[in-house]
Amino acid sequence: MSMSESFKNAEYASGSGQTSIAPPATTPTRMNQVTATGARVYYWDGAGRTRYGRVLRVVTSMDGTVLVEVRLENGDNVTLPATSVTRIT
Repeated sequence: MSMSESFKNAEYASGSGQTSIAPPATTPTRMNQVTATGARVYYWDGAGRTRYGRVLRVVTSMDGTVLVEVRLENGDNVTLPATSVTRIT
């Protein structure tokens, strides 16, 4: 299943056809900061490079994983587990 399919499944899991945005995580506190739409974040890619971007949207998959879609500085979008990104303060 592709990440975009994961988003679609998470959004329509309720069966209502309405987009479901993830509720704010309660623990740990860092999760609340990362899951804020528009938050500036970074992560390390597979080659060990630091990648920077902004959170576009947040959803919770059917298995409870909080996923964030990040628009990178180069314009690409990536979808990652919220636990793999760090908010820049």
